[in-house]
Amino acid sequence: MEEESPAVTARRGLQFRLFYLLAFVFIGAYGNFFPLWLRHRSWTEPDIGWLEGGHYGALVIFPLIWGRVVDRRGDAVWVLRWICLGSMLAFIPGIIAPSVALMMAAFVLFYVFRVGLVPVLDAATLVHVRGAGEQYGRYRIWGSVGFIVGGFVLGYLVSLFSISITPWPLVVALGMVVLLTFWMKPRADKQLSPGSVGSPWSLLRRPGLRAFYGIQIASRLSLQGVYLFLPLHLKDLGVEEGWIPAYWTLGVVSEIFLIRNAEKIFGRWQPRTVIALCFAAAALQYALTAWVRSPLVLLGVMTLHGMSFGIWYITSIGWLDDHVPRELAASAQALFQSLGFGVGGMISSVSAGYIFYAWSGSGLFAAAAVGCVLTLGLHLLLFPRGERLPEGNSRRTV
Repeated sequence: MEEESPAVTARRGLQFRLFYLLAFVFIGAYGNFFPLWLRHRSWTEPDIGWLEGGHYGALVIFPLIWGRVVDRRGDAVWVLRWICLGSMLAFIPGIIAPSVALMMAAFVLFYVFRVGLVPVLDAATLVHVRGAGEQYGRYRIWGSVGFIVGGFVLGYLVSLFSISITPWPLVVALGMVVLLTFWMKPRADKQLSPGSVGSPWSLLRRPGLRAFYGIQIASRLSLQGVYLFLPLHLKDLGVEEGWIPAYWTLGVVSEIFLIRNAEKIFGRWQPRTVIALCFAAAALQYALTAWVRSPLVLLGVMTLHGMSFGIWYITSIGWLDDHVPRELAASAQALFQSLGFGVGGMISSVSAGYIFYAWSGSGLFAAAAVGCVLTLGLHLLLFPRGERLPEGNSRRTV
């Protein structure tokens, strides 16, 4: 295969940055307003929890399938095209279905496609940054920018019209990502060798990787369910719908700052130490969220999100990429999504719906804080020491 020219490499870099931006425009808008729209459509908190449980149930299975397709085909861009097209075509029936049951079915089909987007995009981007000699965090940061843009744009539209407009800008965002995939040229990447590859489950036979994945399950079990219910908690505290994106925006701004300066701040620290600090920050963040009743003070609390999620995520992705063989790169990222966000997230989301219903947001966030403390203890006991395992690939991508 011919090497890419500098111009082609630069264009592909621009495409990946734009992909993160547009993909997270949807995520920012969805995360801030979709739960409120569902409540507007007369969904109860347990209904919302079960829907999110279906989302994470799809995460258990389908990222592995999509990652397997990438590893066998050797072309992540081609797979991204079908993931994005399928997501858009499944989402539209969900927002026009006449009953909760039909909406639930359509959205689960949407999740079948959608859950493959992040691990496949991450796998494709990691291939590109290794070839270009860049850092993954410099690409992922555009997702943080997109998250802010999506939340505020939809917030403006909701304040201008009403919460009922929520799903239609989401459809537009999905359509823009589909168009981007047709601009990106499918191309077999030399690091993603097509053909026969080993089973992704073979990764779990390595003690270090097994410990890593187990800790991620505990982490997402503690936290993933709270994200969907933060807008409802803020609304119950008296925050106007149009101001809800400000909370996530401040959290994501802190994420952008820390990711941009991650090498400078954390470059000399081992990933084990950095991730431990992230779990400690998460415990503090959600304990304060449970206790603080002032919406203004909660704005300050949200700055902890930069550590509790942003630095945790890029450090985890980078550590994992350093410890898996190239032929299983996409499958390893998919397993990270399936076990952590899938298994942990599914249980967390369903449980969060019932906890919120019984004890409101304060009870939910207090439970999350306790879970973070337990996860920190598990991490300190089990996470491998040292920069790399003996079987590592000695790459630095973050």
